[in-house]
Amino acid sequence: MEYTIAFQFVVGNSTLPLNATLNITDGKTTFSLADGMLQIQPYGTISTPPLAYFNVGSTTLSLKAAGNPSASKQALQAVAVLSTTATAMTVNLGYTDVVVGASYQILGTTSEGSLSLGNNTIYFSS
Repeated sequence: MEYTIAFQFVVGNSTLPLNATLNITDGKTTFSLADGMLQIQPYGTISTPPLAYFNVGSTTLSLKAAGNPSASKQALQAVAVLSTTATAMTVNLGYTDVVVGASYQILGTTSEGSLSLGNNTIYFSS
């Protein structure tokens, strides 16, 4: 089954750059890596930072924004297609130096919520 998921990453007023790593750890879910299956988008009206890097593998998504000298709130949204044989996925969220608020929404379903540092379970509801 395929699902489209949006991950949102937000960092508060800090000069430290937005950074996050998200690892899919359930062994049944992967990111679809075909052209056009991943998009970086602004999130709401919050400033979207320029990226120093954005890397995606079959089970890993990692990003780091460029510096934030203005110390303004920054956010972005990563929209990806997932392939899975499961009814839920397990992800591990990590970040360094700055607290990152993270959330998700599975598009076309009612499944949405926040992600905490460490392991999280995301259910694929209809």
